[in-house]
Amino acid sequence: MKAVFDSSSIFEAILQGKIHVLSEGVTTPLAYYELGNILWKRVRLHGDISEMEALKLWKLIVKTLNLMQIIDIKGGEEALKISIKLELTFYDSAYVNLAKTKNIPLITEDGKLRRKAEKIVETHSINEL
Repeated sequence: MKAVFDSSSIFEAILQGKIHVLSEGVTTPLAYYELGNILWKRVRLHGDISEMEALKLWKLIVKTLNLMQIIDIKGGEEALKISIKLELTFYDSAYVNLAKTKNIPLITEDGKLRRKAEKIVETHSINEL
């Protein structure tokens, strides 16, 4: 599906074995860092995966992101405006801005982001695809 996928949806698609839904997907360069942070949290804060499992998942994440179109919208002025208007982090507003700019849906598992973003873009979760 042609859509913007945030890091929460990319990670969920990987966990559910739905990598194929990401093949036409778009994301921002932030996804690498946010997905790395998800793995760090799973190892160090939640303790539900080992470091070895995290490293294997990281390799799969990189392969998955290589299937996607990574778009960096330079400047960030519109993302900042969205961030302020919707009371979102700048990181989250970067995904919203990309969806708005490309006129495609935003796919996220983040309920708060979804509720706020749906004011200006179409939103879905992985399970709705």
